Amino acid sequence: MKKISSGKVKNRRKLFVRSKMLWVSLSVAVSFWFIEAVIHVIVFKQGTYYEQMVFPHSHEFWMRSLVMAMFILFGVYAQVIINSRKRM
Repeated sequence: MKKISSGKVKNRRKLFVRSKMLWVSLSVAVSFWFIEAVIHVIVFKQGTYYEQMVFPHSHEFWMRSLVMAMFILFGVYAQVIINSRKRM
């Protein structure tokens, strides 16, 4: 098994730190999908959890996708702003 040099580990860590907001926004977007499915099962009594997670109605699918895209795009925008402020 190959050992990873400390320089590569530092580069990976630096990449994660530079893109931290992207990871946060992706986590929030995925969490939103789970929470939205739970709400539809418990509050609105619409099908099972599995159905809501994997096969939501077409209306729900595009609404969830739109909100997820907005979370991710906001994360990208925020990360660009953070990176540009660090360079100043």
